[in-house]
Parts: sequence; C-alpha cells; structure tokens
Amino acid sequence: MSILLAVLASLCSLTLLLLVDVVSLGVFGGLLGGSCFLTLAISLIQAKPSLLWMLPILVGFVWVGFSVVTLEIGFYAPEIDTLTYATGASLRYFFLLEIFLWAAYFSFPDVRSLENLSEQENKRLVSAIVFFWIFLFIILFANGLVYGFPVLSGEQRFNYWVDHPIGSWLPKLFSYSAYLWLCGGWVLSKSRPGYGRVLALLAIFHIVFAVLYSNKASIFLVALFSFFAGYGVGRSSVRRKILSANQIVILLFSLFSILVLTYFSYHFVHGYDMQDVFGVMLRRIFVMQGQLWWAIDNCVSLDCASVGSDGLFYKGDGVYGIFVLMKEVMPDRMFEYYFNNKVPLTGGFPANLVFFSGFGGAILFCLLSGLLVGLFLRGLHVALCGHILMIFLYVFIYSSINWAFSLGSFNIFLNPLFISVLSIIFFSHLFLFCARLNCERA
Repeated sequence: MSILLAVLASLCSLTLLLLVDVVSLGVFGGLLGGSCFLTLAISLIQAKPSLLWMLPILVGFVWVGFSVVTLEIGFYAPEIDTLTYATGASLRYFFLLEIFLWAAYFSFPDVRSLENLSEQENKRLVSAIVFFWIFLFIILFANGLVYGFPVLSGEQRFNYWVDHPIGSWLPKLFSYSAYLWLCGGWVLSKSRPGYGRVLALLAIFHIVFAVLYSNKASIFLVALFSFFAGYGVGRSSVRRKILSANQIVILLFSLFSILVLTYFSYHFVHGYDMQDVFGVMLRRIFVMQGQLWWAIDNCVSLDCASVGSDGLFYKGDGVYGIFVLMKEVMPDRMFEYYFNNKVPLTGGFPANLVFFSGFGGAILFCLLSGLLVGLFLRGLHVALCGHILMIFLYVFIYSSINWAFSLGSFNIFLNPLFISVLSIIFFSHLFLFCARLNCERA
C-alpha cells in the first residue's frame, strides 16, 4: 500500500510538471508539488524504514522546499538582490528530489535483515563516543580560554574562525560531532535506559559549547535529526514503532528549544532588536533558504548562465564548489563578503546539477546520486553492527554526504581527506571479503 501511494504521488508530481508550461499554476502548483514530495517521502519510509538514515538531508530538502514555494508568490530575495515571481521552479525542484529519493530507496538495505549489536559492543561504542566528545570539549574549552568565546564578544562564528590559527579543522570537527548523535540514537534504541542519562549529559555540554561558539539553528537541527534518524532506524529494525508518543513530545520540545536558542542568538550575536528578530527568522526560513535554487532555475530557464561547470567539483585558489553558483547570481560586493568568510548559501542541490547539465541531465545525475547515497548508507548500517572504527569513518562519510546534498558543495567528494577515508573503507571491506572467501574455501 505504501509503495502504491508513493507511485501515485510521483505520477501526480510528473503531471503537474508537464502542465506547468501549459497552465499557470503559480504557488498552488508549488504547494501540490510539495505535498506530493512529502507523501512520497513518508510512504517510502514506511515501506523501508532504513530511509530514515536520510532524515537530516530530507529535513533540509523540505525546509528549502517551503522557501522555494514562498518565492513562487513573489518576494524580494536579499542575497540575490532581485524580486521573484511564479516560474514553476518549485515543481522542478520537488520532481528532481523525487527522482533522487526513488533511487536511494532501491539501493538501501532492509534494516530487519541485519544483526544487532550485543550489549558489550554497545558499551564499547558508547565509551568511544564519550571519549571523543570529552576530547573535543577539552579542546574547545582550552581554545575559548586562549582566544575567547565568540558569543561573549558578540562575534559571528564565521568571522571568528576565518583568521583563527586552528580555524581550518576545529569547527569541522565540531560539525562532525553533531553527526555522531546518529550513533547515540542507534545505541539508545537497543540498550539499557542507563545510556540515556550519559547521552543527556553529553547533549547538555554539546548545547553549551554550540552556544558559546555562536552556532545558530543548523548545528542543533543536524544533531537532533541525526539522533532521531539513528533512533528510528534502530527501533524499526526490531519491529517497534519508530517513535512513541513520549518521544514525539520530546522531539517537539527540542524543536521549540532550538527556536528559542536561535531567537536569542540573533539578538545577542547579530545585534537585532528583539522586536525585529521574529521577522528576520521568518525571512530566513521562508525566503533565504530557497533563493539560490530559484535564481539558478531562473537563470538556466532563461539560458543566461555563463560560468558553466568549471570549479563545481574541485577546490582551487579561485572560486570553487557552491560558490561558483553563488557568484553567478549574487551582486559582486555581497558575493565577496560571503566568499571571503566562507559562508555558503543553502539549497545548492540539485541547483548544482541543473547548472552543470541542464534539467535533462540533472534527472540522470539525481538518479545516480541517489543510488550512491544509498550504497554509502548501506555500508554505515553494516558498520553499526559491530565495527567501531568503521563506524567513525562512516560517520565522516555520512557528514560529508549531508554537507554535499544540503549545500551542493560536491567538491567535498574530491577532498583528499574524503578520498583517504573512502579508500580505507574500501580496502577494509575488500580484505574482509577475501578473508571470508578463503575461510569458505578452507
């Protein structure tokens, strides 16, 4: 039944896409397209709960989708310094995401077919996570004592790290720690309740340091949805409900707390008046998230793109990655500020694919991207069944995938560290496969 509903949602989305050049659907078409995408995502997760591994990515897609639909109404988009209007951009956005999601669905594993960690292995995994976080918290605290905490001086984190002696790796390590909550959720879904107290204490420290380093909603949302992704998949693997009523209440309370923390960060860090903060947050949620997609879609539709694909997949001395797209659509002065401070816009996927190959090519690349993401996360699921070192390596891959598909910075896949970690994982699996083959022959 779930698959049938997913197929109907995709057919409805395709029909709307074919009608967009015939009938002016405007924001109504965008809302229908968004409803089809949500129906598809929920139906596929019901059919194969392991798709919950993609929860942080899916939440980002939905967030950008809300913004893209809002831009169909007609809005002023600050970063691209232009007015928007109804173009059918939202329907094209949701259709490409549906292609991506279907491909991921077919390459994901069935969580019920894999073994679970023993209690001893759970204990070792929790110990490894706790050790990592304590090590990170000590570094962050020592750094704050030496260089100061940005929130205490009212400094934004991007400006704080740009000339920092260890700013090239410490913020990345902190971002990586947010994705480790994936393992925390997985362990908690299968272990004694006592682990919950340990993880709750770690969560408090994580929140404190995130606030001290002027992080806003993004890192909190990544940690929260990574936790519930691991927890939901863990529960579904033993045929339990993904979330109970109490856990839904906890999730809603956590989202409310993130909203409150973000509200005060805009006031104390960014200097907005209290009465203006709510309007700024609404603009951030409903306008700024989708403006990059809208601008690239509009640019490609009008055949005015001039940069092409150079730089999208490498990081050199010039403009690279998602900044290639930003340079195409942003005013020069504004782009220079964002590029110098290494602040990317969100919603870069699948805008990067459309910019790279047009709408036709983007369909093929979304299909291939979904298959590859499914294969990577299949490996993560296998690693969570007992290989602690591999778990940490796969979480790095997981964080890179989320970064790439949330922001569109595919150049991360050619990063030497990413390639090195991927090589270690590949040769480890190859070694284990050969060893198993030799045992069977013996």
